[in-house]
Amino acid sequence: MTFSLAAAFQAEEHRSFTWRADHDAAVMLIHGFPGTPAEMRPLAEALHAQSWTTVAPLLPGFGAEIDTLQHRSHDDWLQFLLLAYAEMRRRHRVIALIGLSMGGALALQLAAHHSPNALVLLAPFWRIEHLLWRAMPILKYLIPTFKPFRLFKLDFNDAAVRQGIANFMPELNLGDPSTQRAILDFALPMRLIDQLRQVGQRGYSAISRVSCPTLVIQGTHDDLVKPEVTRHLCRRFVKPPLYLEVDASHTLLDPSQPSRAQIVSAISEFLSPFHPSGVIAHD
Repeated sequence: MTFSLAAAFQAEEHRSFTWRADHDAAVMLIHGFPGTPAEMRPLAEALHAQSWTTVAPLLPGFGAEIDTLQHRSHDDWLQFLLLAYAEMRRRHRVIALIGLSMGGALALQLAAHHSPNALVLLAPFWRIEHLLWRAMPILKYLIPTFKPFRLFKLDFNDAAVRQGIANFMPELNLGDPSTQRAILDFALPMRLIDQLRQVGQRGYSAISRVSCPTLVIQGTHDDLVKPEVTRHLCRRFVKPPLYLEVDASHTLLDPSQPSRAQIVSAISEFLSPFHPSGVIAHD
């Protein structure tokens, strides 16, 4: 069968959104790879209810534009976010950044450019503990494509996996072996995966220039961004971040995660001191 991701991202929930509040405090929520603002909505709803303006941009080449993703670069994503941040700064004195997975690497770079009031990193991606990942600079010239869904070790008999896929692609028959093979065999250019590697490395390099208060949340069952890798990243900060490990996998904000309420509560508590309109922003 022909497997097209673009058809899965047509719904409104996958598009950029801005939910305004009365105060001059705002949060930018940056999605991961290959996600959309839909994965940030549960957290955005909670923060908006606490009078934060919530801004969730759709990165270039994602969502309904995913057919163009292979032509995008890490610079495209960062420059897009720098412009979005500048627009937020014109409207708000207080800005917090929240990045999920690859969005965490981009949030680190953004925070190094423009010191926000606070930074939250959720399962921040910067490398994968695999020999092939270290060989990526060479492999991109030798191997033309990469199958991302095989990286996640999808178990199609797992109810949570089936529900997660159904949320994006409800029309798929996940009980059909040919459909399962088509998902697992969906391929992306290796050049694009190398762009992802570079995003992670640039995020890691940017940490030494990040000075704002930071909260890092990591799932103990994360098979993609492993806890020990995130602990290593945390040790690079000049000012040690608050660090929280929770009972969760990589998709920290997914409704199936047992600790999602704990995660949302921890973020809300961390950000609350920065919200009062009298807070003086630093940029």
